[in-house]
Amino acid sequence: MMYHSFKEKQAILIVDDSDLNRELLAEILSDQYEIIQAPGGNDAVSLLESDPTASDLVLLDLVMPEMDGFQVLSQLRNSRWFQQIPIVLITAENSESTALKGYTSGVSDIINKPFNPEIVHRRVENIIELYNHKRFLETKLQEQYRLLEKQAEKLKKANTFVIDTLSTAVEFRTSESGFH
Repeated sequence: MMYHSFKEKQAILIVDDSDLNRELLAEILSDQYEIIQAPGGNDAVSLLESDPTASDLVLLDLVMPEMDGFQVLSQLRNSRWFQQIPIVLITAENSESTALKGYTSGVSDIINKPFNPEIVHRRVENIIELYNHKRFLETKLQEQYRLLEKQAEKLKKANTFVIDTLSTAVEFRTSESGFH
């Protein structure tokens, strides 16, 4: 079952200082997704802070001048929407320590360079579908919570009405008990 966002075509922000890598990823993904490109970490942070809903997934290069991928993650970590947008680290470094640092920094996945188009496409598709499903479930959960709150309020009003009615009935039952 596919869960879609409200946009017609979901957007992917590709952050890489290499024009070639950005264009290669755009070519792999542009048939299914809207592509937004940022040539560096500062550009990505500015874009995401100005409009966090512009992107449904971020492909973030690790090694960039000025601000590397981990610095971008550090900047974004304090944003309230950080957990809502999946971030996939793209790197030529294939070490376990880099992978562990990436995952502990909040990335959803890591894609290694050189890119295998089929793997890139499948991973991106899977992560976006997973996050869409997560958003769908969160929305349903919020709806159920609001419904329960309304029902609790109705029950409280009904209980208050019953208590008031019984109190009134007891007060007027006899002239002696009415003063108690």
